[in-house]
Amino acid sequence: MTAQPYDYKRHVTAMLFASLDRSSGEVVCRHYKRCRRIDFLNFMNNLVAAYPERVIHVILDNLSTHKPWRDMWLKRHKNLYLH
Repeated sequence: MTAQPYDYKRHVTAMLFASLDRSSGEVVCRHYKRCRRIDFLNFMNNLVAAYPERVIHVILDNLSTHKPWRDMWLKRHKNLYLH
């Protein structure tokens, strides 16, 4: 039995970030063409600005843009918790 060659093709992909306000049911979404940390932080800055007085819990997957080695941004936002 010989191994068959496998060619990975990345088709058109995009990044979608979304948030849900449990109290109102409102969903806020942002679509980005690329998967970069700067795009994630842009979404998070908009989210924090929209709810400045609220405690915000964010559930993340294992995307590398969510895992910085040193994150000064997170230290500046005391009302934000990442899970």
